[in-house]
Amino acid sequence: MARASFWLRLGAIFIDAVILMIPIFVIGFLLVMIVGPKFGPVVMVFVQAAIVLAYYFFTEVKTGATIGKQLLKLRVTDINGNTATKDQLTMRVLFKLMTLPLNILAAILLLVSAAVANIVSYVNVVPGMIVLVSGLMALRGNKLAWHDELFKTQVVNTTQPAMSQGFAVMPPNTPQA
Repeated sequence: MARASFWLRLGAIFIDAVILMIPIFVIGFLLVMIVGPKFGPVVMVFVQAAIVLAYYFFTEVKTGATIGKQLLKLRVTDINGNTATKDQLTMRVLFKLMTLPLNILAAILLLVSAAVANIVSYVNVVPGMIVLVSGLMALRGNKLAWHDELFKTQVVNTTQPAMSQGFAVMPPNTPQA
């Protein structure tokens, strides 16, 4: 199986985002209505974190593919094309979701001080940029994001046959006699 293109991977992320928005919005809205405007933002962040973590652990860690990846015929494997281990998949997901703890901290601090919560939110830009750059690295020729390289994984297109990841070596032209 060939490595998936950046654009297919981005398409899977978009599908996953749409799938996640529905329960986050519905459950979050209902909980905010119940707890009120003071605690609403904090509750919303916890709901979002719980739904996102559950989604990725019950899809990508358990099966090697989120629903978005499944729809686009993509799958996470180890670097050699074998089934990735649960440890590899777990670490990969946790790396991609590294901004969640700071989001939760910022929401809790919002109850104490909006200024402190804003500082934590600005600090959260750093892990967010790391995740963004990691994903953009998949635009390179080897099609591996940083989290793929760190945890020895790759995203493959299950509909395409494997191709060499290196360059083909052509024999030199031989002169005609």
